[in-house]
Amino acid sequence: MSAGHHLLRVDRLSGPEGMRRGIGLLHRPPTGRSVTARPRKKGGLVLLAVGLTAGGASTATSNATYLVFSELSVTAAGGGATIQTELSGSFDAGAKTASGSGEYESAAIGDGSFTLTRLITFQFYGCGYFEEVNLGDPTLCGGRVMFAVHFKPDVGAPFDGTIEINCQIHGASNQPPPGTSEGIKVNMRGVNFNKHVNGDNVFIQT
Repeated sequence: MSAGHHLLRVDRLSGPEGMRRGIGLLHRPPTGRSVTARPRKKGGLVLLAVGLTAGGASTATSNATYLVFSELSVTAAGGGATIQTELSGSFDAGAKTASGSGEYESAAIGDGSFTLTRLITFQFYGCGYFEEVNLGDPTLCGGRVMFAVHFKPDVGAPFDGTIEINCQIHGASNQPPPGTSEGIKVNMRGVNFNKHVNGDNVFIQT
């Protein structure tokens, strides 16, 4: 996994078999799904897939179902150690379920992959706006979501931890909570990577 990848696993959205199929660019959606250019989020994540679901999405709420994408992100721990992560998946906020996978790389912890095992909590920020700019798509949503995660290091035994994803997209009449920022937090093997350095995320209501 390198900083030049800027890749998202959209081909994993077509069920368990599809989720094992390697890495695809976001502008290469599953068969039958349309693509239209979207505004660029601050930080560089280009949102291209306006129609990631075959039909129109219903009104987004805190209990809806979402796709989640995170580009290559860097997060720091208090002692200065850093970790790089990227992931894609989905979650059902009402049922508290989640699925998906990603990769991580850290000089302090090691490298490996992980799977999302369940949804712990979801704080909904709303949809359609970023820094008060209308994105033109009400299915683009933001919030803070925490997942239980099963990590599989390249060396050593698997272990469990958590990943928190924060996306600063918001609704027309509100802003993300004060003190929040775009990024990922990772708690694993006793190390709390909780300082956002860079990286963009998006939740897409289905």
